[in-house]
Amino acid sequence: MKILVVEDDPTSRKVLTAILAKDGHHTVTADNGLDAQAVFERERPDLVMMDVMMPVMDGYEAARLIKQRCGSQFIPIIFLTALTDDAALAKCVESGGDDFLPKPYNRVLIKAKIDAMERIRSLHRVTAAQRDALEQYQLTTEEEMRLARHVFDRATAGSSSHGACIRYLGWAVGRWSGDFLIHAQTPSGRIHAMLGDFTGHGLAAAVGTLPATDAFRMMTKKDFPIDEIAAEISSKLRASLPMGYFCAAVLVSIDRDKGEAAVWNGGLPPVLVLDGAGRITSRVASTHLALGVVSGDRLDRTLTRVALEPGGSLLLVSDGLIEAQDASGRRLEMDRLEEAVNAAESSSGVFETVRERVMAFTAGRKPHDDLSLVQVGLLPGDASQPTRVLKVFVTDRSIELNLPACALKATDPLTLLSSWPGTLSFADDHRSSLYTVLAELVNNAVDHGLLGLDPALRATADKFHDYYRLRDERLENAGEGFLKVLVEREAMPGGLLMRIKVEDSGPGFDVSRVLSNPNSLHSYHGRGIALVRALGTKLQYLGCGNTVEAEYRKPTAARQTDLAA
Repeated sequence: MKILVVEDDPTSRKVLTAILAKDGHHTVTADNGLDAQAVFERERPDLVMMDVMMPVMDGYEAARLIKQRCGSQFIPIIFLTALTDDAALAKCVESGGDDFLPKPYNRVLIKAKIDAMERIRSLHRVTAAQRDALEQYQLTTEEEMRLARHVFDRATAGSSSHGACIRYLGWAVGRWSGDFLIHAQTPSGRIHAMLGDFTGHGLAAAVGTLPATDAFRMMTKKDFPIDEIAAEISSKLRASLPMGYFCAAVLVSIDRDKGEAAVWNGGLPPVLVLDGAGRITSRVASTHLALGVVSGDRLDRTLTRVALEPGGSLLLVSDGLIEAQDASGRRLEMDRLEEAVNAAESSSGVFETVRERVMAFTAGRKPHDDLSLVQVGLLPGDASQPTRVLKVFVTDRSIELNLPACALKATDPLTLLSSWPGTLSFADDHRSSLYTVLAELVNNAVDHGLLGLDPALRATADKFHDYYRLRDERLENAGEGFLKVLVEREAMPGGLLMRIKVEDSGPGFDVSRVLSNPNSLHSYHGRGIALVRALGTKLQYLGCGNTVEAEYRKPTAARQTDLAA
């Protein structure tokens, strides 16, 4: 090994280097801590043997500086000392020392100490190599996951030109969900939607999504009825999936002109048919085999047709929702689901009421199976209105919202984000700070990104009324555009980290100009960025400023004191 010997006494230095040379080690020397820094940078030794008491710079300070320069590389430091005081020895460890060697020197003990350090270095090298390989594997896997997620999102994306109202909550057990929703419009104007639930959960369950959505999309484009689509999907899945894998599914077709919906239910809980007031008028139970169990020519294609009045809707759920459990192990079951539906004040409030009841029942616990809730119905008025598709994807680590601009009037994204179980991981004081960060970023994206409101409109207190009147008007007429929010929770040493990404379809803003002129926290407008930063949040704006990434960490005790002041 190449060993750096730092010893101010020439005799002791010569004795030690002679012992080390006799055992086959190459030595370089320094006579104080300051010189040791230059020798260390030049020689990059495998091990350092450091005296404690030296002129110019003692061993404590020299050891701290050397350890800082080591980075992730492990270079052991053995302190050379005649000290026996416990406090002094503890200070050696605090300064970065890995072992002690008492004076006068003993060759047998020196050899044993060096051999022990070499074993630790070898173990550290192996561990570092494994860590690097694991990090590379994780980076590769994350990139593959992002690509796969993009493919799956595109596969399940629906048309935005028809007059349907679709709301979707998806809660995955893992990073992938075996549940999926796809919807599209036929050339004749019917609205097709499909909720699927594959066997199991995770990526293995999600693989079948691609052939199913491909068949659904192509056949809907050619105006095939949903019974024939179901048969084709069943044939494709039976041919492509291993034995024992299948897809429980509900397919619906809504004919706006006739005020009628056709339903095919194969293996999912009953579909609830709601009138314009949100009351249950009928149920469509499963009477068919799941897709993929038999080939299409053997599949029962019988459809159930129900009347669907203006403002009426269908409520679709996967098994995971009615099998969700509370603290005592009780399942939600259909009766509690129907109680939640009946508690809603209107058809438009059913989705939110059911979502809140499910969250309250489970108290935010991770479900045992992927969970899906879908409401699909008809908007009153012209059929050319844009689709209102609210999508919520939830896992134990993240929540992702995709909202069209036209859905923001009826849906508060902050309510969805703050009710995510992941926020419960923060203590109450940190949870309020996290909510403030989310509120500022989301409101900025909605008000100034999507709605194009000038923050200067709130320059004085008397203009607030005009500002919010204009905001309400633009929300009422919001059509194209979208808001996307992703919040991910990550465990960190000593606490938690929340990664937040907010993206809107607005034109953005001059990022460099705004960030170079921070606004006062006491002004009526423009204080959002300053406030978020004051809470210890790192911000990064991307592109033209319509995408912001933030990191919120649990503040240290010192930081909490600053914030309180």
